[in-house]
Order: sequence, then C-alpha cells, then structure tokens
Amino acid sequence: MHAGAGLVAPDSIGRAARLSELEAVRVNELIEGIEEIADLAIPYARLPQRASSAFAATFTTWSEFAAQTVGSLLATPRAGEATVRALLVAAHEAVMRARSAGERVGAAACVGHLLARLDDRDVVMLRMRSWSTPPTSRPIVAEHLGTYTGWVQRHEPKARARFAALLQDPVHAEVGEHAAALRQRLGISAPQEDVVDELLRLGLDPASQEAQVLLHLAGPYVLAQDWFDNVAAGGSTAVDQVVDDLLLREGAVADHEMFAAVESAGVTADRVERYLQRRRPALRRLGERWVQWTDATGDMVASALHALGRPASAEEILALIGPVRTDKTVRNELSIDDRFMRTSKSMWGLSAWGLDDYAGISAELAARIDAAGGQLPAEDLIATMRAEVPDVSVASIKTHLYSTLAFVVEAGLVRRRTATDKWPALPPLHSVRGVFSRGDNEIRLAIPVSPDLLRGSRNPIPTSVAAAIGVPPGSRRAFSTAEGPVHVVWRLSSTVGPYAGTLRILAQSLGATTADTLVLAFKPKTAQLEVVRAHGDASVLERCRALIGRPVRNPHAALAASLGVSRAQLVAVLHERGDTDLAELVGSS
Repeated sequence: MHAGAGLVAPDSIGRAARLSELEAVRVNELIEGIEEIADLAIPYARLPQRASSAFAATFTTWSEFAAQTVGSLLATPRAGEATVRALLVAAHEAVMRARSAGERVGAAACVGHLLARLDDRDVVMLRMRSWSTPPTSRPIVAEHLGTYTGWVQRHEPKARARFAALLQDPVHAEVGEHAAALRQRLGISAPQEDVVDELLRLGLDPASQEAQVLLHLAGPYVLAQDWFDNVAAGGSTAVDQVVDDLLLREGAVADHEMFAAVESAGVTADRVERYLQRRRPALRRLGERWVQWTDATGDMVASALHALGRPASAEEILALIGPVRTDKTVRNELSIDDRFMRTSKSMWGLSAWGLDDYAGISAELAARIDAAGGQLPAEDLIATMRAEVPDVSVASIKTHLYSTLAFVVEAGLVRRRTATDKWPALPPLHSVRGVFSRGDNEIRLAIPVSPDLLRGSRNPIPTSVAAAIGVPPGSRRAFSTAEGPVHVVWRLSSTVGPYAGTLRILAQSLGATTADTLVLAFKPKTAQLEVVRAHGDASVLERCRALIGRPVRNPHAALAASLGVSRAQLVAVLHERGDTDLAELVGSS
C-alpha cells in the first residue's frame, strides 16, 4: 500500500483532511480487496447526486474505478473532495459487504437488513406504490407522509432506484435467493393457503412487510380469486390461454395431456388438478377427458361428443351429460343445432368431424338405387343396407321400400317413383274418421287432444284430407291462424303419411285439455285454418255445431249432410270409419 494511504485507511477515509495529498495514489492501492468486487456495478443511486453526474457516464463497475488515481478523480469536472471521498467510502463498504455476504441469516432477517438501509419515507412510498396491488394513489401517499403530491412524484423514482441498487449489492444476495426459491416453489399460480404455508416455512409472518417484499420480488405475486398469480409471468391468464388453445384444437383433452399442458404453463405438478377444479369451473371431466362446460344444452351435447371422440346415440350422450337434461331435450338439440349431424339412423356426430351425413333411410336407399343404375333387386338392396348401415333394421328398410311413396317395387325390383307413376287411390272423405266438410270450401278434421299434442308434437293428417286441402304427396303448405302459420307436410319418404306441425300454442290459447277435441277447419282456397275447441262434456248439439261449423237443430240431418250420406246411413258410416262414440251419441239422441 502507498505510504500515504494511512490518511485514507478504511477507518479514516471519511475523516482524511486532504485527499489532494494522495493525487498519485491509485484507488486499488487505497482500498484493500477492491478486486473482489470488480464486476459489481457502482451504486450511484445511494451516492450523492454529484457522484452520478461526474462519474456515471465513465465508470459503471468498480474495476473501471479501481484503476484511477485520486488526482484523476479530483480533476473530473463537477467532482470535488467530498464526492471522491464518498466513492472511496462506498468502495470500502462494498468490499466489507461482499466478504460478509456468505453468512446466511434467514428470510426475515435478510429482508429486514435490506429495508433498514432505506429511509422511512422510501419504505412507505415503496410499500404503498410498488409492493401493493393496486398501488395507492400519490395524493394518499403524500397525505400519509405529511407532504405534497409533487414531492412524491419526484422522489418515487429515486426510491425505486435505491431499492434496485440494494438488491444488486452482494450483501443482500440472500434476499434474491429466497425470492428465486419462493418463485420456484409457488410457480405461476398458487392457492392462498399454499402461499401462507411457504411464508411460514421461511419464518415469515404472512401479514408482515418482509413477506410483502419477498412476494413482490419473487413475482410480483398478486392475490386474485384466493390464488396468488405471478403477474410478471402472466399468471392465470397465461395458463388459461394454454388450456383454451388446447381445448380449441382438440375439443376434449385426456387427463395426462391436460395436466402436462397446465404444468408446462408454470403451475407446479402438485397444484395442477386443484387449479383446473377451482380456477376453471367452466371445465368438466367427462370420463377421463376434460371439456368446456356451460349451461346450454347444445354445448353440453358438443362436449359429450368431444369426450367420446366418435359418433354416439342420444342415450349415450345423455348418460355422459347426466340428469340435468332429458332425453327429449338432447334429441331436440341434436336435430336443430348445425353443430351436429346424423351419421346413421341412431348415431350422431359433430359436423366438424367431416363424416358422411346420414340423410335418413329413404335417402340412403335412393342413393344406392341411383348407384346401381336406377333399379336393383329389393333383397340385394336390403342386404347392402344392413351391411353398410347396421343400426337400421330389416323391418325399417322394408317399411320404407313398401309403405312409402318414394319407391316402386315391381317383380322384385325396386326403383324410385317417377312422374309417370300413379298415386295410390285415396279413400273418400266421408269414410275417414273425424272428417266433416262444407263442400270444397272447408274441410274439418276432429283431433282428440293428447299429451303429445300439448307437448308440441307433430299431428298425423289423413291422406284424403291432405289431398283435399291442396297438399298432394311430395308437397307442403302453410295455413294461417290467429297464432301463426301451421304447416301441413306430405313427404314421399314419410312412413306415416302427411302431418301438421305443432298445435300446442293453438290448444293453449283455447284452454284445451286431454278431455277435449280440437276441430281443425281448413279453408283450401284461402289457405286459412280456424281451430275450435269441442269440450269433452259438450251436449250433442254443441258437439255437432263444433264438428260441422254451423248452428245445428237436428244432429242427424246436419251430420248426414256434412258427410254426404242419408240419415239412415249415418250411424253405420260413423261406426265404420271409427267414430264410435259419436255414432252412439247421435244414435241415443
């Protein structure tokens, strides 16, 4: 060491009378051990402002400073003895701290030592503006400190800089080590109870300022929905994005794949399942696969199909969904939602899978007839259908071949019906149960009110009635009513013939019950439909009036005229066509 170094020895640097007497001495001769901190940054934030102004642009680490002489430092513009003396003292203290940095004191003590090197105002500003979420407004901080907002605004950056500089000091390395270890143990998101346990394990009071600082340095970690999120790493937002992307791509995700994805996003392995259950309530595990889950029936059905990963029956889908939905609601959703497609008679899949759409037995039969050149042996067609669409029974196939109007079977060969094929003869209107007429202007059909009708089901219409009201085979027609249109449809492929759409709203508007009868009065020329309620306990006259649509004095005469038969034939005709109760009622009157 230089002979004059005694003037600025470690114990007297701050008291030396004149540094100018040591102009030729290098800093590394004055400060023993400065090479031990050579790569550390000079903590200008903790030094007088003049030190930063004079030297920060030239010297950033102690190694750059150590090679200088006292004279060269004193000759620097804006630097004086007090400024250089402060730098020398800081270098000596840095060496002392570096040599003592290996002594571990525990989380609470090491954070406490760091905070002790800040003044009280710095700690208050940092606690209220940096370590708290959300940060406290500057006016409130100023009021707490007994100062004004402008002062807080000016000094807050300086406090942050001093805190950051302290963290770089080797003597406080243990603080960073505890923060890094806590970050690793908590992961990107951890439940509040786990965070409390980790802080207690470190010997910290979870409500203490030291705990607050360590959580800030480790993340910062912010409490949300009883979980602490590392917001610097993206927290639950980052995890949820990974989960959502995976579900969007796969639809349903197996346990091991979902757990691996959440863990790769930063959630520790022991918390993955808790994260999914508690932070993602819109997810559900169906079997061993995770799916999105909402209260909408269509979403439930889609999730069930995703979980199965293959076409399924309505019963199988309902079994996965559970008792929160009925068989009817599931089947209805499958039929009306474009996300679903029928893959066979009883199986449904997701349209996004790109499978062949099952258009119904008739369409399947027609496609195979076309592929065979327009006709083929009926038995061969039945065998092919059974092999290619196994959930369609032989009975169903034969019903569509022999009992619908879509096909013609002659001499064992089946073909599509053409325009030259005649329609089957229809029975006369007077022979059809429940039918009454007022010439060609009005056709009236009596339909008993059933539970199915009140639920909104379709209602079969006799073929003779459909033809009489302008709905021949292969067509449809809308009839206007007081409650909206009612459609009458007669598909060639129908196994039950023509039908009318739902009458539920009309029945409800009339207050009809299952003891009553609805009389549908079709007006073919104007495409109008009037619906009348015939009470179950109505008299003969009241019932006849409802059935034929005009006042009645003589039930026999009125009914016979409506059917176009003689009075003597009336009772027999009513019996023959199935109106037994009406025949008995009229016969006894």
